[in-house]
Amino acid sequence: MHRRKCVIIESTLQTWREVHPISFKVEYNLCIWSSNH
Repeated sequence: MHRRKCVIIESTLQTWREVHPISFKVEYNLCIWSSNH
């Protein structure tokens, strides 16, 4: 589940980062962290 979310985030990374840089960073870091634990 988390892996899939990471892929979705990565695929929309540039657009999302431009629109919601802070929200993007939080979600992405959370996603990475969840994948690693």
